[in-house]
Amino acid sequence: MRKPKFDSRLTAYLKRKKLLRFAKGTDLKLASTKYAEWILMNQNRSTGDTLRIELFYTDGYGIYSSYLTGVFEKDALMIGDVGVLEGDGHSPKGKPPFGKGYGTALMTIAIDECYKRDISKIYGKRKFQSPDQNQRQLGYYKSYGFEIDPQGRIFLELGPRYHLESHDNGRTYVEV
Repeated sequence: MRKPKFDSRLTAYLKRKKLLRFAKGTDLKLASTKYAEWILMNQNRSTGDTLRIELFYTDGYGIYSSYLTGVFEKDALMIGDVGVLEGDGHSPKGKPPFGKGYGTALMTIAIDECYKRDISKIYGKRKFQSPDQNQRQLGYYKSYGFEIDPQGRIFLELGPRYHLESHDNGRTYVEV
């Protein structure tokens, strides 16, 4: 696992301040990725059977967005591709948006929504535009335990959820 990459305190402060100004008067909530990047997440993620998780981040100059969409079915969530996009309007120029924890933040929330709704399966189809993007996606989905077939379909069976209850004499996990 990589160590979180921390910006200088001043840069982190300025990014946070810019995001908070952008979020004023909205239902966006300030959060941080596993690599200590400031992000804004939408609070109203699902309406009926649809799921749309939006994430906003900044390089200090512009505001950029990423998303994950899905549809809840009987006992499954069908997800579209995770939209952490490169290019004009999607990411800072010359700085790829991957490798900063944005996709992880999106998938973690999608999985949390599934647990809240007692959904046991997540599936979808991968789309990629380059061999490099294909390799990143394979690692990303496999890190969550997704099974991937040769046609690019992905499938994850969610097991019981556990949380750490005690650190005394080792670790004790209890099913939620």
